[in-house]
Amino acid sequence: MDMNKDKKDKFEKFLFYFFIFLIPFQTRKILFSSSLTDNFFEWGSGFLYLSDIILVGVFILWIMRLLNKKSDFLKKSDLWLIGLFLIIGLSLITSVNLELSIYQFIKLTELILLFLYIRTSLEFLELNKILKVFVISGICQAVLAIVQFFNQASLGLKYIEAGIFNVNIPGTATFFVNGVKLIRAYGTAPHPNVLAVFLLVSIFCVYVLWLKNTKRSIINYGLLVTAYGLLFLGLFLTFSRAVIIVFIFGSALFFLISFLKLKELKPKIFILFLLFVACCLLFTVIFWPEFQARFLNISSGDQAISLRVYYNDIAVSVIKERPILGLGVGNFTWYLFNNYRFQEFWLYQPVHNLYLLIVSEIGILGLVLFLVFIARILLKGLKQIRKIYVLCFMVCVLCFMILGLIDHYFWTIQQSRLLFWIILAIVSGFFLKKSPSSLLTE
Repeated sequence: MDMNKDKKDKFEKFLFYFFIFLIPFQTRKILFSSSLTDNFFEWGSGFLYLSDIILVGVFILWIMRLLNKKSDFLKKSDLWLIGLFLIIGLSLITSVNLELSIYQFIKLTELILLFLYIRTSLEFLELNKILKVFVISGICQAVLAIVQFFNQASLGLKYIEAGIFNVNIPGTATFFVNGVKLIRAYGTAPHPNVLAVFLLVSIFCVYVLWLKNTKRSIINYGLLVTAYGLLFLGLFLTFSRAVIIVFIFGSALFFLISFLKLKELKPKIFILFLLFVACCLLFTVIFWPEFQARFLNISSGDQAISLRVYYNDIAVSVIKERPILGLGVGNFTWYLFNNYRFQEFWLYQPVHNLYLLIVSEIGILGLVLFLVFIARILLKGLKQIRKIYVLCFMVCVLCFMILGLIDHYFWTIQQSRLLFWIILAIVSGFFLKKSPSSLLTE
């Protein structure tokens, strides 16, 4: 009996680690597509991802484990989360495209269950192993991203890459350098910005592994330096301005707080900081023309900026019309599709502001519940800021909240929203035990 239990536990862990590895992959099956034209409408469609299938297997094993232990997984503090869940469900009443809203409701239910699973299973899952899987997956993504950038096109990896892209395909993320159009690196993600967020998290995992490393061997530190360099280069080649700027800010904040609060680790922190500075300078010098074109030549007429402003104005008008329950979860882009006419079909996108998108889809109360839920986690985290793990992932959450001001992917895109809820769950998981150190297995 014990052997069967041990096998089940090992299989559950394996499935979860495999799920973490698969997060940046776009491997999926189209379930339905709502469109009034011959064009495929990404934001009007439903998908079954490979990561979803793996996660269902994890949930089944989790339920079996809960039944055996007869343990609770909901706490009094989850009232805010339950409230958010109910508001999302109520928003279906106002939905024009009910099929789309039901799909998004199911997806958000999956994310909430994922949060509860990780929070209650953090000790069981072994956080250090989760970090290592993030780093390994990030390295695979970084290597692919590097090859894509120098190839200036997708590599034709049918079941791995998100699609075919090059400088001549409309909608491909590109920028100009001295009159030459260049693509940004995608990895297996649907967009360079999504890949950038995953690499940001992977790099922060390296920070933790570096500071928690007890093996003082040259080989061990050499592997960490190599991993850091590859991840940093992969992030740089996404040329995701917002993510890279927020990453630099988040890293600086992480180094400052850890230097002040973790005095016993000052030598390690200082060396890691030097590595960070060296990578910043090295890649900026090597890719100076690209850096200059992407980061220094920004104007208000930049399409990325003008479109964001335009979408924001539309969202504000929607909120004024439907402040209580919004358009229905998942319905903003469907509303755009039915009420506005754009020359380019790819312009039908969600408003590039997480908070405006939430209000426009599920109403003001939905946003309040969402923000209070996150704020409670962060406020509790401040009490344990001296824990490297807590500090690391709290900074990640802060980075996510800042990025939410200028993009939507933490609410709409599979890879980014999985990351968002996973990181929240890890921070929250430290509050369920009297001794957070028991969550860590070296």
